[in-house]
Amino acid sequence: MTDYRPDVSLPEPAVPRWSLARVLRLCTGVDERVLSKVPGERARYTAMGGVVAGTAIIAMISMSIALYCVLDGLEPIMLAIVPVWGLFILSLDRWLMATTTMDQGAARKLLPRLLLAVAIGVIVAEPVLLGVYHTAITERIERDRADEVIDRPGELRDCNPVPGTPEADTIDQGKCGERRLAITAASPETVAAELADVDNQRETLKPTLDADVAAFNKLEKTARDECNGTKTGDTTGRFGVGPSCRRLRELADRYYTDHQIKANSDRLAALTEQSKRLNEKLATAREEWVRQRNGLIEADLGKLRERHAAGIGLLERFRALDDLVSENGYVNATQWALRIFLIIIDSLPVLLKTLNGVTNYDRRFRDDTETREREERLRDDTELNAHSLHADHQRFQAARYFQSGRRVTEHDFRVIDGNLVQERERLIEARAGHLVRQAGGRPLPAADPDATQEIPYYGPWTREEHP
Repeated sequence: MTDYRPDVSLPEPAVPRWSLARVLRLCTGVDERVLSKVPGERARYTAMGGVVAGTAIIAMISMSIALYCVLDGLEPIMLAIVPVWGLFILSLDRWLMATTTMDQGAARKLLPRLLLAVAIGVIVAEPVLLGVYHTAITERIERDRADEVIDRPGELRDCNPVPGTPEADTIDQGKCGERRLAITAASPETVAAELADVDNQRETLKPTLDADVAAFNKLEKTARDECNGTKTGDTTGRFGVGPSCRRLRELADRYYTDHQIKANSDRLAALTEQSKRLNEKLATAREEWVRQRNGLIEADLGKLRERHAAGIGLLERFRALDDLVSENGYVNATQWALRIFLIIIDSLPVLLKTLNGVTNYDRRFRDDTETREREERLRDDTELNAHSLHADHQRFQAARYFQSGRRVTEHDFRVIDGNLVQERERLIEARAGHLVRQAGGRPLPAADPDATQEIPYYGPWTREEHP
């Protein structure tokens, strides 16, 4: 179809050739075609492009430091991750620059973009702080690790005391939860409980037995004095085994039997012997338990040293930095100043766009955008009109073609009707002549087969339609 769209576009100004300045302006998302119409804005957007490129470079440095801490050195994978991160930050800042406008409702659009820029600044600033305080952080971690190796055995012993000792009853479960060792040796606590029971029985029996033995010895001495004729307050002073001597001996023997002094003495000796054996068993169990505990402590220290030898992790560096900040006011002040500075640096693209306000480039870009929209609407309307005219033309051509065909058809039908009329008249005349000759008595010629045939069919109509 014929293109009816008029050429309403204006000649475009020349776009400058590629250079470092144009590359920097590319970082801002500026349209060089529009900027060519306001060349005075090129310096402004070149400088803004330098700021955007600078934030991307800082982000790459930050990611390099973070990966160096995580991977504990330079690894080939950093060559792939660091540029991708820098390109991402560059694209994000470029989008912030290109979409931040100071028109109506700018504050509502600016706030989320500024918050996003601040969030990126916080993420970028933390690894940079690790790089700035690298030496102090490393020294602090090495000192903390040395102290941990020294303090670890004592902490494990305090959290894993020998069962059955007073220290086992004073464990801080909240503090020692992760420091409990999986000791599989037989617990001395059972032997200690059995020994405590035996000692308790022995200590209960011994005073009673001592009192009974003392009382028996006193009765025995009195009986002996009576039999020996020794005069005391409880004896008669008569020598020999008399009635008093026999009575006192019977009294002593009955006391010895009634108070079970012999059985209690044997029982006390047995308890003493059992206590001795249990003490030896308890000492052996404790030695085995302590030996296994010391072995587990050495194994734990070995794992601790291996972890220290594996390098310094990112979280460990952050923890060391927090310790330095909490201990040193100067470090606290400088790290906050540096963090705020880096956040402001990463927020500069949005801040610069805001501080510049509405520039000539913004006005020109808005005007060109509106002009292009009007041109597009005009092109759409023109194309729509052209399609409408083309459709009308097609309908007109179709109507003319239909009318011409109809006239031709009607003419053909008229010719067919004329031929039919002529043929009918010829047949009538032939039939009439035949009848006349037959009526006159003259022999008739042989009948013409064609003369008696039906009228041929010349079209879609029947005889009734064409009498």
